[in-house]
Amino acid sequence: MTLSSRTYLPAALLLATLCGASSSAHAQTLGFDVIGEVYRKTCSFTASDVPLGQHEARTFTGVGSGTPWRLFNIITVSSCSAAVTGVRLTYTGTPDPDDPAKFGFTGFSGVALDLATAAGGRPNVAIPPGRTIAHVRIADGTVYQHAARLVQTSPTIVPGIGSAPIVVSISYP
Repeated sequence: MTLSSRTYLPAALLLATLCGASSSAHAQTLGFDVIGEVYRKTCSFTASDVPLGQHEARTFTGVGSGTPWRLFNIITVSSCSAAVTGVRLTYTGTPDPDDPAKFGFTGFSGVALDLATAAGGRPNVAIPPGRTIAHVRIADGTVYQHAARLVQTSPTIVPGIGSAPIVVSISYP
């Protein structure tokens, strides 16, 4: 009996397939997960409106005179991520036309808002429109105390009911 090349070729292919199958039966595949987190530094803040009350126009006796400072806790911190070690507060609003270092009011003129940070129960650092105040230490429950008063900025006062809208933008260094 003579073997032809036709017999050898299919036999060789069968043998190669069986050898390959037996070596793959001993292979192993492993998988693993790489776990991480991407987050933004965040905190929650609350703010309250500040009522400065009613004042007679004659309370103001000339440019620079004003009401007594009133202390208030306007900004409270909560739910800070662990990465937050400080914040920057930027105060924006409409500057008073007669004294751009003070916040202007809508509804009356000649009187502006004098705003400051407060420490130890008294005004500390003046906050003109556009000022940024950096706070290094921050923790849940932190309260940023401020002081405010009305101050005469023009020789002529036009009475009325008004407000000085202030926006505080918060950023994380």
